Amino acid sequence: MGVWNNASFITTLGIPDSNLVQFNNFRFNLSPVQTRITSIAAGPERSLYFSAERGIYEISNYSIWNNESFTISPVYRGKSNSVGQIAVDVLSNNIYWCDGLLNWIAMKPLSVTNATTSLTYRVLIDRDLHQPEGLALDPHDGLMFFSENYPRCRIERASMSGNNRTVLLYSGLIRVMSLSLDTEDKRVFWADYERHTVETCGYDGSDRRVLRRMNGVPITGLQFYENVVHGVSPARRTVVGIDANTGDVVYDSVIPMGDPYAVTVFDAAVNTSIIDPCSLIQCQQICVNTPFGPTCLCGEGFLLEADGLSCKVRTWFHDKGLIINNATMFYMLDTRFINGQGGRVPYMVTSSIISTFTVNAHSRLIYFADAKTNSLYELNLFTQRYRLVTSTAPAAGTCQILNGGCDDICIPTGEGRECKCDAGSQLQADSTTCSTNVKPDDFLVVTDFSHDRILQIDMITGEMSRLPLTVKKCTGLSLGQASRELLYSDQALKTIQSFSLLTRNTTVLYTTGFYFAERMTVGASTGHLYFTALSTLSNSSYIGVIHRTLRVHRTLIPNLQTPRAIALYPSKGLMYFRVLFWTEIGPFPGIGRAHMDGTSREYIVSRDILVPNGLAIDYEANRIYWTDGEKNQIESSDIDGGNRQVLTSDPGALMMDIVVNGQLLFYTAWNRQRFKEDNFVKSIYVLKIVNKACSNGEGQCSTFCFPTPDGGICGCQDSVSLLPNNKTCVGAPRCTSDLTGLDLLDCEPSAGLSCRFQCQPGLTLTLNTTLTCTPGGQWNVIHCSGVPSFHAAATVFTNDVQSGIFEKYSLYIYIGGGCALLMVLVPVSLLLRRFVCRRKTKEPPRLHYESSVTSESNPYSAFMNRGYENSCMDRPKSGEYNTIAEMMMYEDMKAPGGGTTDPQNPYLKPCDNRDIDTYFIPCTEHTESPYLKAI
Repeated sequence: MGVWNNASFITTLGIPDSNLVQFNNFRFNLSPVQTRITSIAAGPERSLYFSAERGIYEISNYSIWNNESFTISPVYRGKSNSVGQIAVDVLSNNIYWCDGLLNWIAMKPLSVTNATTSLTYRVLIDRDLHQPEGLALDPHDGLMFFSENYPRCRIERASMSGNNRTVLLYSGLIRVMSLSLDTEDKRVFWADYERHTVETCGYDGSDRRVLRRMNGVPITGLQFYENVVHGVSPARRTVVGIDANTGDVVYDSVIPMGDPYAVTVFDAAVNTSIIDPCSLIQCQQICVNTPFGPTCLCGEGFLLEADGLSCKVRTWFHDKGLIINNATMFYMLDTRFINGQGGRVPYMVTSSIISTFTVNAHSRLIYFADAKTNSLYELNLFTQRYRLVTSTAPAAGTCQILNGGCDDICIPTGEGRECKCDAGSQLQADSTTCSTNVKPDDFLVVTDFSHDRILQIDMITGEMSRLPLTVKKCTGLSLGQASRELLYSDQALKTIQSFSLLTRNTTVLYTTGFYFAERMTVGASTGHLYFTALSTLSNSSYIGVIHRTLRVHRTLIPNLQTPRAIALYPSKGLMYFRVLFWTEIGPFPGIGRAHMDGTSREYIVSRDILVPNGLAIDYEANRIYWTDGEKNQIESSDIDGGNRQVLTSDPGALMMDIVVNGQLLFYTAWNRQRFKEDNFVKSIYVLKIVNKACSNGEGQCSTFCFPTPDGGICGCQDSVSLLPNNKTCVGAPRCTSDLTGLDLLDCEPSAGLSCRFQCQPGLTLTLNTTLTCTPGGQWNVIHCSGVPSFHAAATVFTNDVQSGIFEKYSLYIYIGGGCALLMVLVPVSLLLRRFVCRRKTKEPPRLHYESSVTSESNPYSAFMNRGYENSCMDRPKSGEYNTIAEMMMYEDMKAPGGGTTDPQNPYLKPCDNRDIDTYFIPCTEHTESPYLKAI
C-alpha cells in the first residue's frame, strides 16, 4: 500500500483473508514525508512502480527482507501533479498512466534501446477526454479500461494502442478513481469515490451490479486478486477486502499510522509472461499488444513509416507542449519541460509584430494577428512558412468544445459525437436537447443526494422524471399543495428555494446563512414553512419557521444537537421532530414533541431508538411512523410515544425518509436504488388537517400565527417583539383603516391579514366579504360600488394609488319643503340623476383607458380588470383565480365543513350579470384623471 502522512509503503506477507492479518510486517519510508503517492503498480522482476511528485518512479529489487538493496529511479518526469492510476503492461514491458490535468492517457516503454531514450513516450488518447483517473490493463487481450470524471463520469474501453474506443457506462457514476480487472472471468471492478460503492460489470458493460455499498467510506485504490477486491480509504484509514462474488466483507482493518491511498498485489507467477507477442516483430521504438495482434507505435514527435516498423521525425516542434511568444518570436516548451524534465526549446522568428495568436494543434498550425500590417496569418509548423488568410472556422463534432452542443451527456463516437440524456429526461427530436415532463399532481418526489437532482415519480405509471433544477446536496423537500410549489433546500448555497410545478420558475425563498435546512414541511393552516437547521457547531442546530409571504424567519427551538425529520399535526397544534446521535459527545437520539410555537418541549421516544431518519403521521389513527437507519426498521407509536409497534424491516437498507399516502407507506433507503411501497397502514386520512385557529386570518396576527391546543398564538420574527395587543409586531406594515364606502369589522389592518367588512348604506357588495392587506401595506381591492344614500357623487381615482387615498367630490342637493317648489324641482332632479348619478339599477358607465397607455404603465388597468386587460370574456372562469390567497380562500370554502358553494361568489362566476358589471366603478363624464376616460 502507498501511504500518505507520512509517506511510506506498507507491505504484508501473504494476501489478507481475515481481520487477523497484521499490516505492519514491513514499512518503507519515503523522503520527504510530505510526498503523496497517488498510484502504485507491481512490475516484472521484483520491481515496484509508483507515481508521485509530477513523475513516475521505479523501486527495483523490492523485498520485505532487505530494504538496503532498494534503489529508486525516475521512469518518467513530466506528469502533472494530479491523481491518476498507473498500470504496467507486464507482457510487453510498457507502463501506462492517466494525467487528470493534461487530460490524456500516455505510455512509454520501460526498456531503453538504440532507437529509444528515457524521454520517449506517446500520448494514446487525448481527444474527448477530461480528468481521466481510473486505469486498468488486460495485456493478453490487448485491452485498456479507463474512467473520465468531468463533466460527466463514464467508463470506456479501448485497445492498448488507444484505438477502438467504446463507452461502456455513462450513467449512475460520479467519480471513478480506481479500476481493476478479473482477466479470467472478463470483469471490470471499480470504486466510485462519491457514491461510496464498489461495483462490477462485464468487459462489454453488461451485467452491472453493486458489489458493496461502503457508506461513509470513499475508496481511492482498488485491486482484484483471486476472487477478492482489495480497497483502501485514506479518509477512514482502512483497508478492506470484499468477496468478488457475494460482496461480503472478507476483512476490514485499520491502518494505525498514515492514510493508505493506493494498493497493489505482487505475485511473481502472475507477472511471468510465457510469450511476448511483440517479440515476433521488430518495432523500432514502441510495441503494444492489441486485440488484433502486436502493433508498432512511435514516440511523440515521430511518425510511423509505411513499413509499419520504423519511425521518422514528424515536426521540429514538440507534439505536446506550451507555445509562448514575444513581439516577433514563437517558443515551445515540451510538457515534460514544464513539469521538471527539461530539454530543448525550439523557436521561430517572424517579421511580424505578434499581437495575439491561437493554435490548431491537430493540423500543426498557428494563427496569429500581425499588428504591423493589421493582418491574420497562418503559420505551418511542418514547413515553417506562413501565409495571409481571411477567416478560420472552429472545430465541430467533438465533446471537447461546449460539450459537443449536447444539453446533458456527450458521448464521443468514431464519426464525431452522440448526445444522451440522464435518467429521468428524454432526448428530443433535435438529438441534442433533453427535456422532462413535470407533473402537477399524482406523483412522489424524492431527492437524489449523490447525483444532485430531484426526481418525480408518477404514482400511476411509475415513470421517473428529473425536475429541471440545479441543486447541490438537497436533503429537505416539501410541497405547497395550494400553490403547486415544490420547496427544497440547497446545502451548498445555504438556501431554501421554491419551484413552481406550473410555470417551472425557481425563486429563492430564504437564505439560511451558516446553517442548512435538513428537512422541512409546510403548515396546512398558515402556509408557513417549518424546517430543521443544522450547523457544524455543537448544540447550535435549531428548528425554525419562515413566513413565505413576508420572507421573515423565527427560531422556535434553539440549541439542538442534530435534528433531522419534521412533521406537523396542526389539528392539535403539535409539532414532531427527532434527534440523531452525535458521536463526538454521545447525544441521546429520540423523537420530541412541542407546541407549534416551540413551547412545551418534551421527548416522547428516547429508548430503543438509534437513528430515526424519517417521520410521518397518521392523522386519523393518531399515530406516528418513523424509520430507523441503524436498525433498518419502520416503527409506529401513538401520539404520546406509547403502544410502539415494529411494522417491517429491511436489513442493510439504511432507511431514510418516509411518507404516508392513503393506505400505503413509501420509504427511501440509501442502499436501495428504488422506491419501496408497503401496505401496512390502515385508515389513513390523506388530506392535511387544518387548524381553524390560524386559517383564513382567524388569528389576526401581523406576522406568524401558531396553532396550539388552546387556539392561535401570534409571534414575530427573530429580534422583533409583539405590541401590547399581542397580535401586531413592532414595525409591521399596516393598511389604512379609513376606507371609502365600507366599514372594517374587528380587524387589525396589518400586512398579511384578511379583514371582514360591510358596505356602507347605498353601496352593493361586489366580491367576498373580506379584503387583504398586502405586505406593502395596501389593500388588494375595493369591494363596494354604487351610490351612497343622500349623496349624488362620482368617485375618481387619483395618481396616488400607493397611498390608497381616494378623492371624493360630492354635490349635495337640498330639497325644499313646499308643494309648488317640489313640483318644479322633480323634473330637474330626474334629469340630474339620469346624467350625473346613473342609478345603480342601470349599467354604470365603464372606465376606459386610452390605447396608447399600456397596462404596465397604467396601474388602473390591472386594478379595474382584476389583472386582465380586456372585458369579462377574458376574466377568470369557474375554478380560476387571480392570486394564491384567493385560491386558498376558496379551496377552504370547498373543504368539508368549510361552507357551501355561493352562486354569487365572483371567483366562480365573475361575470354572471352582464347588465351590472361590478368590476367597474362609476364616474362622471367630467373626470380629470389622466389615466381614465368615461364612455
